[in-house]
Amino acid sequence: MVDLNSVVLTGRIVKNAELKKAGDKSVAAFAIAVNRMKKKKDGSGYEPSVSFVNLALFGKSADGLFPYLLKGTTVGVEAHLEQTSWEKDGEHYSNLMVRVDKFTLLGSPSDKKHEAPVPETYDFQEGIDKVDFQ
Repeated sequence: MVDLNSVVLTGRIVKNAELKKAGDKSVAAFAIAVNRMKKKKDGSGYEPSVSFVNLALFGKSADGLFPYLLKGTTVGVEAHLEQTSWEKDGEHYSNLMVRVDKFTLLGSPSDKKHEAPVPETYDFQEGIDKVDFQ
């Protein structure tokens, strides 16, 4: 039986993305701020709360979208959780990353304008072997 592994988020990019190479594949690493309302501790109503989520975008999609992954851009993502692990200097490390499967630009940052038209939605399942984020 296959279990459900799905993450759906909308939010604003916190800072410009970083483009890294993992072997011959590209990885765009970025984070988004996700806002929600949560109940106050005293029960008198609700207050805003923010969570910061690190995301990874792989392959040709990372290369193509990198110029648009700018601080303040509103995005929507469909993703899945992926566990990576590695050893360094005899120590074992692991990381649970949110790997983007589908990406939608929902709005540009108010102080930036993109010169070229950008398709609104990207859908990809490129598959990449384990990536070492050391």
